[in-house]
Amino acid sequence: MKRKESEDVYELHAEFCKIIANSTRLKIVSALRGGEQSVGSLAKVAGSSLANVSQHLRILRDHNVLRSRKEGRTVYYRLRDPRLVEACELTRIILLGGIHERGILARRSGAKAASVRVTVPTSAGEVPPRRRTPHGLPPKPALAKKHDTRKEKRS
Repeated sequence: MKRKESEDVYELHAEFCKIIANSTRLKIVSALRGGEQSVGSLAKVAGSSLANVSQHLRILRDHNVLRSRKEGRTVYYRLRDPRLVEACELTRIILLGGIHERGILARRSGAKAASVRVTVPTSAGEVPPRRRTPHGLPPKPALAKKHDTRKEKRS
């Protein structure tokens, strides 16, 4: 029975991650770090329309990620559990750390990187921005055209 319970928890965890796995929703969660905000305020932060942000807020509220309250015609949202911000930040640090690490490996191999700047936060503070490809990988070398050295057959 314990195995079944464990599987259920993993399924719930995966479903929760799917709910959060959207850039607009991540912006909303980050914006709510400072506390309650209105739909209009969240739309500005997310850079989306009121209708679009309202849809994302409904999904987050329906899955018990957010709580809402209405004051007159304005709806305010807050995180049900503020630790979600910490979890998202930790995931982001891991992601950016991987990008930073791949950039160091690319430099060691002598590959040139495109001009995308990434600042990788660490526990000791901010790392100065460095040039990176969009995914932290060295750019692919141009494929040289093969020249056929065989003599052409004469007809």
